[in-house]
Amino acid sequence: MKKVSIIILTYNSRDNIEVLLKSINAQTFQNFEIIIVDNASQDETVKFIKENYPEIKIIINPENYWFAKGNNIGIKQAQGEYILICNDDIKLDSNCLQYLVDDLNNNQKIGAITGKILRLTDNTDYSIVDCAGLKKTIYRKFINIGENQPDLGQFDNKQQIFGVSGAFFLARKKALEDIKYQDEYFDQDFVAYKEDIDLSYRLRQKGWKIIYQPKAVIWHKRSIKKDDLRKNKNKLIKAYSYRNHFWMLLKNERSISGILILPYELIKLIYIIFFEPYTLKFFIKSFKDIKKIIKKRHAIINNNSQL
Repeated sequence: MKKVSIIILTYNSRDNIEVLLKSINAQTFQNFEIIIVDNASQDETVKFIKENYPEIKIIINPENYWFAKGNNIGIKQAQGEYILICNDDIKLDSNCLQYLVDDLNNNQKIGAITGKILRLTDNTDYSIVDCAGLKKTIYRKFINIGENQPDLGQFDNKQQIFGVSGAFFLARKKALEDIKYQDEYFDQDFVAYKEDIDLSYRLRQKGWKIIYQPKAVIWHKRSIKKDDLRKNKNKLIKAYSYRNHFWMLLKNERSISGILILPYELIKLIYIIFFEPYTLKFFIKSFKDIKKIIKKRHAIINNNSQL
């Protein structure tokens, strides 16, 4: 059995996939399988993979299932003890997998681990940090640690973190099985955005540790940056992000009426009322699905009641 199952979700990924696959094949750790889940690409992604990497398993979806469902399909097919979730616009340092696998092997309490994700740019003077793990603030704002800062060694300490970015992390399959709801690892009702935060919440609630290992270096091309002006982002992205943040808190926070959370959420609500009517309409329309989210909340609480 392969130690690691690498799940790569593709959608019109021809411009990125070659760099990623070359970096995977150059890993010092080689006990892995690659599963590509293609969300109905219209370019030559699938053709390129079939012609150049015939050993790779490809699952072709009939339509774009987005992030959560697409990755769930790959995880269900995985045979590895560990599951690597990896964006298509990633490049791995040659020792990356080895460092992450060693940590999982040495500590059975680690449920997920990530490395130092740097911005893939043409800058040769210094590297820019993309993400050194996820941080949760008291206002329940979730940020990429170190994002956009020059990498000057300030993020070189291995440590426990709140969560992992969905762009890249290695998880213990046992931990994913431990937190899944019915047949879902990532919450498919989220479709896309904030599902990595939701998954991190659930791992921590079940007692799994989440670790940042800076020796494992990854480069991320990233087309959407968290510091981009909100007004310039796609309307659907903004709508999913706002709704999913609310759902994520409703599912996972034991008390969402905290004095520090409500003012922050109220400010956001006032903003979308006046400046994002599309987001507000989308959010209101989503209230029909609240019962499903509450049902999942009850399942999480009951599942964790014996901890």
